[in-house]
Amino acid sequence: MDERPKLPHFDPVFCLKVAKLAACVCVAILTIEFFLMPFVCSESGAAIPSWILAGALTGVPTVFWVYRVVLRWDQLSEEIYDSIAYGRPKPPFSFLHARQEPAPNELNFQNIFLLNFNWLFLTICVFWCVLCGAPLWIILTGCTNIPKYLGY
Repeated sequence: MDERPKLPHFDPVFCLKVAKLAACVCVAILTIEFFLMPFVCSESGAAIPSWILAGALTGVPTVFWVYRVVLRWDQLSEEIYDSIAYGRPKPPFSFLHARQEPAPNELNFQNIFLLNFNWLFLTICVFWCVLCGAPLWIILTGCTNIPKYLGY
């Protein structure tokens, strides 16, 4: 197997640690939502929309994140590396396209030095956790008296 050059702003070990932490946060938020909803939303009549909201905005993204990013990290990190180093993004629905000859392995120095992927990946993980936590805050503010105690 050929040795690839190390990219200065892409550390797969760091990104995997960040992805695992984000997955743990999303799973924790999902667990809190599903244990909290039967007690909080049963009196207000908003139980069914809350379950749908939690499933759509927390459950589905969490399953995707754990499966695609964490469990299949080796494949994803190779795709990320190819995209940064060689400028070869994987086309969407690539399984429908005919197999193409690989492009020559000429490094794309503009992407390598201008794109700090570690910082970008950390930002994406934080956004992902905020997205997964949004239904929890909606449920808590809509089904409880927390806004009253906070002065809203």
